[in-house]
Amino acid sequence: MLRNDGRMQPSGLLIALSGTSYSIVHVSDNLSSFFNMSVDELLFTKLADISNEQDVNIMQSRIAQDYDFKGPLYFTFRVKGKLYNFEGELHRTEELMILELLPFDNNSKLDNFDEALTNYVESDQVYKVEDILKEAVSQAHKITDYEKVELYRMISSTTAELFALSYPSDTQEVGSVYSMEDIMLQNTGQYKSEPQLLYDVNYKPAHIIPKYEMKTHQTIDPVLLRDVSPNRLELLRSAGSKACLLIPITCKDELWGAIACHNSKPKQLFYEVRHSCEVLGKNLSELISRRISQKESRQFDVQSDRLGTFIKEISHTDNWIEHCLNHTETLIDAMNATGAVVYFNNQQILLGTTPSSEEISEIRKRIKHQLAANDVYITKGEKGPSASMLAMSFYKYKDDMIIWFRSSDYISDMDSCGQWNYVDVQVCRTFKQSLLVEILKQTIRSKKAEKLMKGLIC
Repeated sequence: MLRNDGRMQPSGLLIALSGTSYSIVHVSDNLSSFFNMSVDELLFTKLADISNEQDVNIMQSRIAQDYDFKGPLYFTFRVKGKLYNFEGELHRTEELMILELLPFDNNSKLDNFDEALTNYVESDQVYKVEDILKEAVSQAHKITDYEKVELYRMISSTTAELFALSYPSDTQEVGSVYSMEDIMLQNTGQYKSEPQLLYDVNYKPAHIIPKYEMKTHQTIDPVLLRDVSPNRLELLRSAGSKACLLIPITCKDELWGAIACHNSKPKQLFYEVRHSCEVLGKNLSELISRRISQKESRQFDVQSDRLGTFIKEISHTDNWIEHCLNHTETLIDAMNATGAVVYFNNQQILLGTTPSSEEISEIRKRIKHQLAANDVYITKGEKGPSASMLAMSFYKYKDDMIIWFRSSDYISDMDSCGQWNYVDVQVCRTFKQSLLVEILKQTIRSKKAEKLMKGLIC
């Protein structure tokens, strides 16, 4: 379960429970900083021995549920005559229950979060995305009470652009580009929708005792207190940040951007605050996904109409190849491509931005058998020049074909009016698009047949 050699931030406790009696079989070695007892005194005792029966029963009822229950568990531990309050989250593995505990103040409450952003998302009114993102920065500042809040949006798989700040800065400028490694607390692949938190950049890692050896491979990804890489900690220290919260923003299950909150002193955030940040991130993710889908739909309708006109014109021209050369932009844009290559009568015609001739030759050889079987061939998620590609043959077992090359990176951009310019690299073969490709193929085939018949008559 516990990767990173069982290392974790010491701001809370991790307790691993086993069996229906919830025996404590593993515990983090920072126990003595919370309780006046040693690890050996706690190991292999039952959770009920230090907690009241009602708290354990509530946890047991949640474990019995078929779904992961979102929300904290509250525990009052009695250790050697003293009471300690904790809020906890439960993480299930195939072998154990991992209880993640943070000190809790019963008087703490969240009273500085309003529903402004939720209203933005749910309203039928049209707001500029730019304004909503800036409002999100303001909301994150109010929720966390962290001193500095920044919003980044990804411009490639490895870089992100600073989009908005909650504070004036002489060292950071909106529009500056940063490496994702300089922004994220953890590997970007670990991000889903939950915020990631670093309470104190100068923490000394706690360890799990005894060392945990699982029968099956598990992950610590859901645990809030997981260890942060030394390189990232050093970057935060050099920037003067002592505490950091990352709120991910996703689109189509991919990381779109993040809100980064920084504080010059260590600062703990209770569950209500973290949950409000999670809601903020989810609302933004929903909004951005919806706006991009709307933009894509409008863009696709325009492209389809252009391709339909293009096909109609081909049917009335004697030289369809010349027509393609005269309408290169239409042929490329209709498939959300950056370039294309047309093979016809042993000729190779390059249009737009394409891989090298040598790379195209290799791609052509590799997909010929696919086209012979399917007429239309699509790649997605591959590496190299054919990372995202669509190919169409005119005749089975012939070399004549068109290959469209699509961008291999996720590209999104927003103009000054908050409107999206988006290139979708997820190949989406809707019925309408499939029909247009089929009509284009049949139109070209009919033109070739017509030319052949004229030759025979003459």
